[in-house]
Amino acid sequence: YLGRVLDKQLMLKLAADGIDVAGENGEFHTIVTNGPLFRFPVNLKINGFKPVGQHCFVEFD
Repeated sequence: YLGRVLDKQLMLKLAADGIDVAGENGEFHTIVTNGPLFRFPVNLKINGFKPVGQHCFVEFD
């Protein structure tokens, strides 16, 4: 699910896979890149994914 936009389609997929869609058990973390309080959007490019043990991290440029 790394790098995916949190939208209805992803929420349905998470629920189908038995993942708490509210992330109450620490299933996922988010990063906000644009919104009404931003003067400019934050442009991030996904450079890759780094598995570490049972976790996986997104690497950005």
